[in-house]
Amino acid sequence: MSIRHKMSRRSGAVAPLSKPRSRWANIVVRTPRSARLLIVFFGEAGQSGFHLLLNIALLRLLSAEGYGVFAVTFILASVGITYMQALVGTPIGVILPRHRRAGAMVWQATFSCASAALALVTGLMIFASVSLWLERPEFAPAAALFAAGWFLRGFARASLFANGSLWRAGLSDAAFVMSGLILGTLAILFSPLDPLLDAFVVLFISHVMGIVAAVAGTRFKIAFRMRLLVRYSRLWPSLAWSVAGVTSANLQAQGQMLLVAALAGPAAYAPIAASMIVFAPLRTLGAALFNLLQPAFASAVSTRNGRRIWKLLFGSSVMIAVSGLFLGAATYVFFRPIKEFLLKPQFAGEPIALLMVLAWLIVTLAQLYAAPRALMLGAHAFKLVALINLVSATFGLAFVAALLIMVGTAWSLLGVVFSELITFVSLWVAASILLRKFRRKSTSRIVGAHDVA
Repeated sequence: MSIRHKMSRRSGAVAPLSKPRSRWANIVVRTPRSARLLIVFFGEAGQSGFHLLLNIALLRLLSAEGYGVFAVTFILASVGITYMQALVGTPIGVILPRHRRAGAMVWQATFSCASAALALVTGLMIFASVSLWLERPEFAPAAALFAAGWFLRGFARASLFANGSLWRAGLSDAAFVMSGLILGTLAILFSPLDPLLDAFVVLFISHVMGIVAAVAGTRFKIAFRMRLLVRYSRLWPSLAWSVAGVTSANLQAQGQMLLVAALAGPAAYAPIAASMIVFAPLRTLGAALFNLLQPAFASAVSTRNGRRIWKLLFGSSVMIAVSGLFLGAATYVFFRPIKEFLLKPQFAGEPIALLMVLAWLIVTLAQLYAAPRALMLGAHAFKLVALINLVSATFGLAFVAALLIMVGTAWSLLGVVFSELITFVSLWVAASILLRKFRRKSTSRIVGAHDVA
């Protein structure tokens, strides 16, 4: 047995759940971390870009009601993804690295079984929502398959991250995007079916192709066994606050939009969703920065490095602010072509300029508190973040409902702006207090060192 093998066994490192590495795979693993992170970033950007193109195509092909049905279904499926991350994505990333090969494989099977069960529940909920709430039962099966497929692909990516297989995660993202682009183009050119049905089918098949790319050549498998579900159920006490935090975040981020769709209907919600699409690039940048900042903040908090925390907080926020101002200015300059190309004639009677301004405020504020939110989560202030989300969501929902009744759909977005503003101020105040505490402790250590000298 080689010295390296002995050291890896003693360190408790997790052997990857795959076949022995080829010569090319060994070269890939030695790639610098920055390059591997870029691959993941471009994977995220590719997915967001594909979703943007899909939404633009559907805006041109569907009626206002049809696009509203798609937008609401997409929001509901994205909410399912947040619960996937809380219930199986984050736990597998924490638990797998602590076990050696045999233990890791058991936990891999446990989370795979749980994710399959949760994906089934997600699909059934989407089926019921599309059939009963949106009253489009003919699209319910395809929508349910799309949501379940997205859930499973999200878990497959989380599993790859837990095993350190970033390149394979990037390959999965590329397979999803390329399949979606090719199948979407073929559907637009040749399919005789309803474009909404085509969209759900294309998304489902694309997610399946992403899953195949993620698990091909590995020992990844799903086994429905009661003992695996019992093992998973033992984690529920530790997952309770995670679920509470996700629920409060969803209420704050999506609850008000879903309330507008519920009270005004999918057709009335369609121009709001269309206005939000324009600012999707800023959401992509904010999500990428959040994913990169959270581990960086966690490391800085563990060492109580106040100076590094300040640099990360200030630098990332300035980047978001500049990007938001640039995107807002570009939207103002090119408002007419955006309105004519992106927004359909049936939206002509809607106050598109007002919707654009409010959508810009909502998206920009939401991304401007991404850095302090990542800091608070890195400092394990989960309860405080959940409480802030819950308070802002409560005020926001009440404000949205009142404005819907009094002044109509478009102005009801002021309630969402108000909710985002509460979250923005609260998180920045909490982050400032935390940063001040770290700086005070750092200063006292420096003074103490000088006294000793």
